[in-house]
Amino acid sequence: MDAQKQERLKACLQEVAEILYEESEPAAIQDLEGIEKTIRGHLLGHVGPALGHFLSARLPTPSGDESES
Repeated sequence: MDAQKQERLKACLQEVAEILYEESEPAAIQDLEGIEKTIRGHLLGHVGPALGHFLSARLPTPSGDESES
């Protein structure tokens, strides 16, 4: 990844982190265990599915010409 993309990714992740922080229960992020559980919950509930949907939408569509194996 080039430097320009790294900087853009960093900025986007900072914005996502701010949104997820606002949506987190303050009492749940008081220690490392709580932070880890909160992050995992956000990743499984919001981030992962959105990335999966984006990537699956990018899959090439089968042309029907290929024989099934």
